[in-house]
Amino acid sequence: LVEESRSALAFRESVQQYFNHLNAERLVSRILLDLSRERLSSVLLEELPKAGIRSAFASLYDKPLNYELDGEALAERRLSCLFAYDLTDPAFSPISAQGNRPGDPSYPAGLLYPPGFRKPGERRDYVIMPLHHADEEYGVIVQEVGEPRDGTRFDTIGQQVSAVFKRVLIEEERSSAVVELKSTLDSLNLANEKLYGLSRVDELTGLLNRRGFMEAAGQNLSLAARMGSDCALFFMDLDGLKRINDTYGHQAGDKALSSLSDILRHVFRATDTLCRLGGDEFIAFSLIGPAALPMVQSRLDEAISAFNKSSGYPWELSLSVGHAFSTPATHLGLDELLKEADIEAYRVKLKKKSGR
Repeated sequence: LVEESRSALAFRESVQQYFNHLNAERLVSRILLDLSRERLSSVLLEELPKAGIRSAFASLYDKPLNYELDGEALAERRLSCLFAYDLTDPAFSPISAQGNRPGDPSYPAGLLYPPGFRKPGERRDYVIMPLHHADEEYGVIVQEVGEPRDGTRFDTIGQQVSAVFKRVLIEEERSSAVVELKSTLDSLNLANEKLYGLSRVDELTGLLNRRGFMEAAGQNLSLAARMGSDCALFFMDLDGLKRINDTYGHQAGDKALSSLSDILRHVFRATDTLCRLGGDEFIAFSLIGPAALPMVQSRLDEAISAFNKSSGYPWELSLSVGHAFSTPATHLGLDELLKEADIEAYRVKLKKKSGR
């Protein structure tokens, strides 16, 4: 009877050992497919008990150890628990990388065990293995030794978990680097857009400068040509800017320029292209024909007159305006429109001076 009992026990142990090996191999095959900390912790919590391991945990150092280069004492480092379970302690709640314990705090590396995992004075046997790659150690995995005592599966699991955790850390570093690179590129693109915008805008008035105007108006002129539409270019010269600067100061001259830009925004449509060409010269490009010229001129005159009556400034605004049209019959280019409108504005200015 004793011999039969021993044989039966040995058989049960060999069968249990065989199934533990099978479960350990299945665990290894599953964890090799997971490259996230959360998924890997979940698989280990699920599969390690099936391999006959009654309690286990794994923790990572706050930063990897290198025994050849790092002289910092281990007691000064901290561990953060990735997963932990204890089938023999119903009061212990499993810990996973998702964090089902409030805060999932780190703990001193000198304690080894995560808080609450092991009762004071309790005696158990564990296999403790480093999670490492080459000369770098980045954590520990601890597995309880049960019966029958079989160290092979502990080594296999420990080595595979070590390798996969390293892959997880590399993937996290890669993802973090990708996010950081994307953020850097986004910031660079935003800065480039701002620089590009600044290079096309007049700083004082906020209107387009010559470069910005030539780009925008050139596109609108091409659109008008394709649609067979008329378009107009207004060349406007602010009269007496030098006199305002000399008499009231350059701050007053800047105010006159910014006030005129506000008037132009009000008079012309949002779809029209406005520009401060430089100094006291302004341009407007609009998709209108000759029939709309009196209306635009009237609105411009009324807006300037209203400003002069209500501004309270000792100086007044006055404009010399020239215009030129491009029609489906003439097909004038932007440079030709600018030249004709400039000549017309100069004639208007001379006429004003001769009248005075």
